[in-house]
Amino acid sequence: MDSAPPITQVEVDLALNEMERLKLPVARLIVDDHAIPGPLDTKFGGRPWQASDNDVLPVSADGQPIIFLAQINFAQIAPLADFPDVGLLQLFFDPYSLDYDDLEHGFKHKARWFPQAAGDRELSMPTGLPKVKSVNNPFVSHSAFETGLAFRIEHAILKPSSYVLPISKMTDFLYALRHPENDEVRAILEGWEERDEELRNAYGTHWIGGHPSFVQDDIRYETKLADLDRFLLHVGCDDNIMFGDAGEGNLMIRRDDLMNRRFDRTFYAWDCS
Repeated sequence: MDSAPPITQVEVDLALNEMERLKLPVARLIVDDHAIPGPLDTKFGGRPWQASDNDVLPVSADGQPIIFLAQINFAQIAPLADFPDVGLLQLFFDPYSLDYDDLEHGFKHKARWFPQAAGDRELSMPTGLPKVKSVNNPFVSHSAFETGLAFRIEHAILKPSSYVLPISKMTDFLYALRHPENDEVRAILEGWEERDEELRNAYGTHWIGGHPSFVQDDIRYETKLADLDRFLLHVGCDDNIMFGDAGEGNLMIRRDDLMNRRFDRTFYAWDCS
């Protein structure tokens, strides 16, 4: 350690400046326990809006019904850069395929995009879905799964933490066996973990936009995923929903696909402790 080059102010400043540069708008989703979501509302669980009388719940490759996880009504959210101002995005999760073996699309899911949505129809929920609190169902409360979670929406502009790309590639000095070059650098490093936790906590539990949060490592270290730079939805862990053991989910997309509304190119993954 004594013979290694010191951690410099330049290294630390590069990472801090990049975190500042990468600020993105975020819509925090705050669960409203006193509201019941309607057919067109932004929500988790419950029954998804139905586009027409012929519209049916998506099924897995072997014909099994899959779980309605979330619905985003962009008209209810203040404009986020590159995101739609109107339209409805639905996310369905395939509980029968839990193996992460597709670097192009992640876990099997279905993202359905409706540029215009109106009416009060809702899809009926089929029998045969995995039970609440089972390994195949991320919902842990019957009310969330059957009735759905409504949200209050708060907006902010937030930095990424140092645990996600590209910041994580710039902060090797946090784990290096090297001395800081002076007391100023030492003070910054000693307070780094606390500041990182504050950055993460600022997002809340569930959100749209901004940057992701992973329980394990940032999955974008895989070369094919490095350009997944926009985040449609982060599904956190609370008393209503949880993947695996305290797991969280991320629905991601490339900026160009987002701007062209190519929601068939979304990437979905979850990880747990």
